[in-house]
Amino acid sequence: MSETSIQDRTAYGARLSGALWASLRHHRLLLALGLGYSLLAHGLLGLGGYPHELALGVYVLGALLPPAAAAVCVLLGHLLQHVFHVRPFRPRGLLATIREDEKFGLERVAMAMVPLLLVPLFSSAFTSVKNAIPLIQPFAYDQAFMELDRALHFGRHPWELLQPVLGHALATSIVSYLYNLWLPLMYLILCWQVFSLRDLRLRQQYLVSFILAWALLGNGLALLLSSAGPCFYGPVVGGPDPYAPLMDYLRTADAGFTNWSLEAQRYLWENYQSTGIAVGGGISAMPSLHVAIATLQALLGWRISRRLGWLLTAYALVILLGSVHLGWHYAVDGYLSIALMLVIWKLAGLWRGPDEPRHALAGAAYSAVRGLR
Repeated sequence: MSETSIQDRTAYGARLSGALWASLRHHRLLLALGLGYSLLAHGLLGLGGYPHELALGVYVLGALLPPAAAAVCVLLGHLLQHVFHVRPFRPRGLLATIREDEKFGLERVAMAMVPLLLVPLFSSAFTSVKNAIPLIQPFAYDQAFMELDRALHFGRHPWELLQPVLGHALATSIVSYLYNLWLPLMYLILCWQVFSLRDLRLRQQYLVSFILAWALLGNGLALLLSSAGPCFYGPVVGGPDPYAPLMDYLRTADAGFTNWSLEAQRYLWENYQSTGIAVGGGISAMPSLHVAIATLQALLGWRISRRLGWLLTAYALVILLGSVHLGWHYAVDGYLSIALMLVIWKLAGLWRGPDEPRHALAGAAYSAVRGLR
């Protein structure tokens, strides 16, 4: 092996270790929150004798699929560019172009590794806690939130106020479709920020807010304010059900235009009755994590551009209205989520960790290696 080759390997090894160390240093708050929460959640569930498991498989796939799909698209783009526009076509030239593409740069991959590996572990803990909520704290606040909703909306249930506008089968189907887009959109924006190096402090603020929203709102407050939501009001509370007309309408509308929420609600109820742990399972209404994450995305959008801010704000409004119209949430679930998400976003923005220059993430080690190139 030539001296130049040995130097190249040594330089790459130093770059890799330096980049990974810089990533760990940059993400120290995120690691503390994610790992601390996961250990605490599984520890408390274990001590209480509640079911919990590290169901990592699906969450690893969910975390890796979007970046893998994006990488395939980039590779396909390079291939098509060389096939149709580079003459003569040479595989070596294609490989060189791919190696030089900043999207596959060592610093970007190193920065993405920590949150990508953390998300499946964190998601598994969140699912275990959410499935255990009715076992730890049986649903107790549905009637109170129903009455609060009615008091805040001038003696009317919020879903009744929305019926003149949204109470049409096609409109309901469109709202349910947009509501179901929440999950893929969430993953896309999360992966975008995980791999983004443009504004490290904004990225950090988003990722920390993301974890705090799921932990504090999706588990912590959901446990303290345990409630099932309007779609499950009848079987959970008993007695007169003010949401029975809404659910009857939703089932009738589904006969003409598909309402994707009804199937999800059936899945959650069956899982609740089985008392097992299911991916995506667990019932909790207050506060609304859908509204909280949609609000977080809008806050991110406004920091990037006015156009994106308006677009994601409009989508957050659709999620808020859809959560009520589709029977998922009381209106107060969404109101509280918006207020608390604003607080979390502000607090996460106070953290001032290391803000490394985009092309020097590995600090002194990386700078030293650059001198060898």
